[in-house]
Amino acid sequence: MTLVIMTTRLVLEYRDHILFLEQTVQNGGGYTLPGGKVEFAEFAKEALLRETREETGVKLKRKSVKLLHVLHRRLPKNVEMVLFFGSSDWEGKIESKEPEKFKNAVWFPIDALPEKMPSVIRHALADIRAGKTYSEYPKPEKEKKSKKNGMI
Repeated sequence: MTLVIMTTRLVLEYRDHILFLEQTVQNGGGYTLPGGKVEFAEFAKEALLRETREETGVKLKRKSVKLLHVLHRRLPKNVEMVLFFGSSDWEGKIESKEPEKFKNAVWFPIDALPEKMPSVIRHALADIRAGKTYSEYPKPEKEKKSKKNGMI
């Protein structure tokens, strides 16, 4: 039986910058977007608001949070649906509220994103910039082969 996991990620923008969380070495040491798993008793937007507050101390204004992208991801034993939401309207002081997971909260220019971030996040951000509202990760084999042959 395949389990579908739903997660959320936030693309928080400010003056042409995006907020990333710098992971501790034990958690990979790279950069990721705020967000996390949707719990059974909550909707995706509620999970995003909760996770963002827990991780960064930021209180998002619910009305300002907009769905940007849906990513369908195949995992070894499950399927994950990642909902990427965007906002540029928040309250509070931004900082890492979970120091065991994240060393720091850092703004990166949209045109100079961190090198060390999960490839799935990089993939989704590129698709968001390209105006795509849906993507699959990893890319289907048929699409990969077509690109290699110059068909796409």
